Amino acid sequence: MGGSASMLSEWTDDGTNLSPRDSGRTVLGTNINLTELGTPTYDDVQDWSNLTQSAGVVNGFTITDSGSGEIDIAAGQGILKTTDSVIGANVFFDYAGATNVSLTDNSINWVYIDYNAGTPQEGVTTDWTTLDLHTQIIIGKVYRMGTTVFIQETRQELDDVARRIMQMNYEKDGALRTSGMVLGETGTRNVTVTAGVFYEAWSRITTSAIDTSGADTFDVWNSSASTTADASAQTQYDNTQYWDGGALATLTNNRYGTRFFYLDEDGGLHMQYGTSNAAAAAVAENEDVPTPPSFLGDFGIYIGRIVVQKSAASATVITSSFTLAESGQVVTDHGNLAGLSDDDHTQYGLLVGRSGGQTYVGGTDAGDDLTLQTTSNASKGSYIFSELTTANGILRTDGSGVVTSSVDLPDGTTATTQSANDNSTKLATTAYADAAAPSVTDQQIFSTIFETSGRFAQTSGNGGSNTFGTQGVLMDTSATQAGYATLYADSNPSPVIITDNSQFCTQVRLIEGTDHEIYVGCGKAITSNGTANTTNVDVYGFEFNRASSSTTSYAHNATGVAETTTDMSVTTFGGNDRYYAKLTASTNIVFYVEGTLKATHTTNLPNGDGKSPIVAAICNANVASQTVLRLVQASYQQDAL
Repeated sequence: MGGSASMLSEWTDDGTNLSPRDSGRTVLGTNINLTELGTPTYDDVQDWSNLTQSAGVVNGFTITDSGSGEIDIAAGQGILKTTDSVIGANVFFDYAGATNVSLTDNSINWVYIDYNAGTPQEGVTTDWTTLDLHTQIIIGKVYRMGTTVFIQETRQELDDVARRIMQMNYEKDGALRTSGMVLGETGTRNVTVTAGVFYEAWSRITTSAIDTSGADTFDVWNSSASTTADASAQTQYDNTQYWDGGALATLTNNRYGTRFFYLDEDGGLHMQYGTSNAAAAAVAENEDVPTPPSFLGDFGIYIGRIVVQKSAASATVITSSFTLAESGQVVTDHGNLAGLSDDDHTQYGLLVGRSGGQTYVGGTDAGDDLTLQTTSNASKGSYIFSELTTANGILRTDGSGVVTSSVDLPDGTTATTQSANDNSTKLATTAYADAAAPSVTDQQIFSTIFETSGRFAQTSGNGGSNTFGTQGVLMDTSATQAGYATLYADSNPSPVIITDNSQFCTQVRLIEGTDHEIYVGCGKAITSNGTANTTNVDVYGFEFNRASSSTTSYAHNATGVAETTTDMSVTTFGGNDRYYAKLTASTNIVFYVEGTLKATHTTNLPNGDGKSPIVAAICNANVASQTVLRLVQASYQQDAL
């Protein structure tokens, strides 16, 4: 609508109302009222046009290169507002065109039409945000580079707006899910999907909930080459096979496969095999979504994946394509990387042996040594040459490569203990301690990825548990009110001394309930009764305490008499976060999270020996809510005294 309307019948305006007269008369939009309630401020056709119709291009205004870095603008028609206001009056206008319009060189140029007090004219600016888009409408943009111009007719289009919006939505989003359609599991490998809504163009389409433990089923597609479903009416997803690129193959024992799920636009559920035969679940979880069969690609919506270990009764991982990135995820556990068995880093020793043999070199400068040590523990072990017999010998050279002596050493022979001041070259098959320095403690280094429970002492109760595996240890409180679990490294390695320079590092991932108390650190073992953890012992590390769904993280140390804590202001624990603490004897302890210093403590530094290089405890704080702590790895290092 513009400022006036041409009547098709014999009506005109006598100042108060419309009455018949001769044809061809013009009636202003301000004199054509719409249905009203009372006496509204806006009540006529002109008001409706002003409020609902934006300024913009209707037709024309084609921009062309006129040479020498200038442009021509063709004639056009459009709507402008007379004032810079959402209720400014809309007026139709015609524009005659212009030639040789100047541009700013080496810059973007926004070309527009200006109302110009009722005489529309062209204009150019390098900053479109200076235009009000009411009295000034954009008809295109041009980049000038010397005498060359690059033209894009980006403009305020008005014609056929509904079709334009629908076309944009369909081209940009296709079938766009807006709610529900979340993949899940019930029973033994039965699939569930929540009811949902998706839009295609402007059509709103609903999908029903699915539960294959009941009457619902799904179809199975082996690969993108399938033109029809390879199996139908399935109620459980397969847990023994994967697609090897040419056919279904059997998963290797203990490995993981991936199943990708789709909803078709008619509400049917479909599964496509993945190609993973992965040693770790995280690798399968990181598999790229495979190219779907034509039917699923053209008529389906991808909703998520299930990762299952061979022959398992339930899924290891279930993801939703709507809440989690489906590929390209960062693998934060080194053990989950692909190609770990490839011997392609020959600068490192390979413990299982390398084809062609291996040479170990101690140094690069004159006089450098190669030192071998059986263990960092004070109780030394033996150097064992398991393949030597009485017919073989230990060869000694003079440094030139010429053999100067050969000493036979049959299996089982034990050399004498080396004296404190004897530095001669001898071979010993038993460990020894230097009697001249009985108080010396070697450097101690302890590292674990919690792959086995053999080196840890554990307690748990009320449903709590510790589960060790290749992904670390899962410390689980269960949903029992007083559930708890604790662990610490036992006497192998031997107890550490934490009055001296030492450092502790761990990597954790936390799935929180509503309330919990968690401690991870080094020192004396932390005990728990399911209601609270006992932390006022010789220890330093990190606490994560949650009450009423609000978590506070602390840097912590104690002597058994008094404690020091600092709130680190870390409140989210979704990733494999790294925590590091370093004790400088009798000086301080510094605490870091993901490489950022969070606290420095100088009081209540732990002291004494008989401690453990890793202690951990988790409890429900007497609230029935399950919390799971994954300890991915931990390491402890103490300087030699």
